[in-house]
This record gives sequence, C-alpha cells and structure tokens, in this order.
Amino acid sequence: MFEYENINFTAPDYEVILSYPTDFEGLASDVAVVYLLWDVQNIDGEDVEIWRQLPQTVITGDGILQYNFDFTKYDVRLFLDAQFPLDNLTAIDTDEWIARVVIVPGDFWNTSGRLDLSDYNRMKEALGLPDFAPKQKANTRKPVNSI
Repeated sequence: MFEYENINFTAPDYEVILSYPTDFEGLASDVAVVYLLWDVQNIDGEDVEIWRQLPQTVITGDGILQYNFDFTKYDVRLFLDAQFPLDNLTAIDTDEWIARVVIVPGDFWNTSGRLDLSDYNRMKEALGLPDFAPKQKANTRKPVNSI
C-alpha cells in the first residue's frame, strides 16, 4: 500500500500520475484499488478518517463530477471527469487530496472470493496492510451531495 499526499488536480488535464516507489515491482496481473481521504470527523474526541474508494461521483452546482483512476504495473493515474468545464471547480474539489493505493496481487484477487473493496479497513485487514499515521488536517469535502 502506498500513500500520496498533497495531490492537486490542475488545468489543463486535471489529472495526476502517482508513480509506484522504485523498489516496488508490479506485475501485469496485479490490481490497483484507490481510496481518497474524503473527510476527517471528530467523533467522541477522536479524529476519524473517512476513506472513499474510487470512482466517486459528486453532484455540484454545475453538474456531475467524477473522481476516477486507471492503472498500470508502474503507476496510477487519477483524473477528474465532469459534465461541465473543469475550470469551474474550486480548490475544495481539486487541491490537497490524500490517496492510498492498494496493490492486490493477481493470485489473491482471483482466489479471495468476495472481498469488500469499498471498505478500506476490511481491505487493509484482509491483506495485512500496515497502519499509517492519522491525518491531522480536516478535509471537508462534499459527502452530503455525493451519489
């Protein structure tokens, strides 16, 4: 699992390439699953991170916006797609994102049965992934308007 911070989707393409670390050797059979840190909420005095699996669709005042990705054995490309000009987006939509990329080995993918990929914590537990330090910055996104 790899974590990337300070991700900014900027004009003209509104996409970001996240290269895997040089000491990682991906295989063509591997599958990448990507999560964005959508929000940090304080619940009973504890900051709780809310991770969302891509793709994510959000309804904005301008129309539908989608956070999406594709991948190779070398990297992941995050990109935005919308039914309106992406130049209409504001910093809350494009700036300072945090992503976690989980590489699921092809063998595990084919034999794992029904692993719930949408639940980051279950995926982390099933694959025995490490914990990262909690994020202190509260990213207030648009969870209420999401599809």
